[in-house]
Amino acid sequence: MGYDSSVESISWERVHLTISARLIVTAPDTDPAFPFDRVVFALRERQRRYPVNTRHLGDGCYELSINVAAFRSRRPVPDGTWRLIARLNDRTLRTSTFPLAEVDSLDDRSRVFLYAQNTEGYTVSFGISESDTRPEFLIRTYRFFRAPLETSSGGSAKSFAGDMGKRAGIA
Repeated sequence: MGYDSSVESISWERVHLTISARLIVTAPDTDPAFPFDRVVFALRERQRRYPVNTRHLGDGCYELSINVAAFRSRRPVPDGTWRLIARLNDRTLRTSTFPLAEVDSLDDRSRVFLYAQNTEGYTVSFGISESDTRPEFLIRTYRFFRAPLETSSGGSAKSFAGDMGKRAGIA
C-alpha cells in the first residue's frame, strides 16, 4: 500500500501553530478499510521524534496543533530542522510535502518570538528540502541568546535610552 502526505495550510494564533495536512492512500491493497482515525503525525529530525497533537477531521484530513513555546515538558520545540511524518502503529507512512506553487508564501508564515527583555528570541520558519523528485516540508526552529546590553554608566540600554529621551525632551 502506498501513501502520500501533504501540508495544505499553516496558521498561527500567538504561539499556537495549526497545520492542516492530508494523507492519501495512493495504492490501496485488498483491504479498503484503511484506519485513517489511528494515524498520528510527528516531528522528526534524524533520530529524534516527537508526536504532534493530531485530530482526524475525516476524508484523510488532519489538524495538527503545536504550542511552539510549550511543546514538550513546557519547553519550546527543540532546535533543529524538522520533517512532518505520518505514522500508523509505530510505522512511518510518509513524510509530508508542500505544494510547490505556494512555496513563496512560506516566509510569510514564519514567526519570530522575542522574550526575556529582548535578550532571547525563538524562530519558527518553514521551507522545503532540496529534492528534485519530492521536496519535503521542513520546519526550522532555533533559539537565540544575547547578553543584556550595558552602558558605560553601568545601567541597561533601555534605561540609558529613557534617560537620553528625557534629556532631549522626547520621553
